[in-house]
Amino acid sequence: MSSATYDWVEVLEVDGTTVGLLLGRVPEPPFDDPVTKGLALMLIRSATSEAPSRRTGAIEEVSLDALMGQPRPADLIDRYIESTEEVARRNEAPDFYRDCDERFGGDHDAYCAYFRKKDHLFQLELRVVVTSPRWIEHLEVGPAWDTRSYAPEIYDPEST
Repeated sequence: MSSATYDWVEVLEVDGTTVGLLLGRVPEPPFDDPVTKGLALMLIRSATSEAPSRRTGAIEEVSLDALMGQPRPADLIDRYIESTEEVARRNEAPDFYRDCDERFGGDHDAYCAYFRKKDHLFQLELRVVVTSPRWIEHLEVGPAWDTRSYAPEIYDPEST
């Protein structure tokens, strides 16, 4: 499994205990990113860490170190996230490296400029149900933030 690095997260909807998120990253394969409750927790938490004015109570105390320090990280994740569902994937590029060679050759600046545009990035849309509305009450539709979150479960095979 890969440990994808996402460039940004955008809130698509917030309704009670449900939040819709859109993740974007350079569309490098493989596309085997686990869509897990741990990924959802890290993304929601990243809204707080990337914008300290957004405080979410106890959820801000959850870190990758805290999760991995647990005998059963899934138990801690389950305190916050009820379910996670992949809704859609867009801009997948199975021949990413060949396409890049054809499009950019060795021009790294052109490559970087192309992938600064949101519509060119791989996009993963998620629907997340949290265990309490307070974990997402700080989120609002529209604002996006940078993130380097990933699914901690890739390091804990017992939680997948």
